[in-house]
Amino acid sequence: MELQAQFEEFKKRDVQLLSVTIEAPDRNKLMRKAAGTQFEILSDEAGKLIDHFGMRHVKGKRGQSDLAQSSSFLLDQNGRVLWQRVAENYRVRPRPEEILKVIDEVKP
Repeated sequence: MELQAQFEEFKKRDVQLLSVTIEAPDRNKLMRKAAGTQFEILSDEAGKLIDHFGMRHVKGKRGQSDLAQSSSFLLDQNGRVLWQRVAENYRVRPRPEEILKVIDEVKP
């Protein structure tokens, strides 16, 4: 996982990484263990956060169930969105270097 490979760079910038999926917590726990991530993978089974940010891909999971579009957000400590990227294709994600550059540009 590319974000995990750059985890220390995010930590140096005092940035907390979180991943949010529509999967159940037990599935996320297995995914986190398998990927060896040091950051949390949170569950949004009801899709409240996904809907709030407009990331729901209706019937996107093989045409059978909804899933969250691949998205990246940079929030400040008050929850204000400083930067966001919602991908058209779940395989397209910003590289960690791009996110780190944005952090360096917006952080005081």
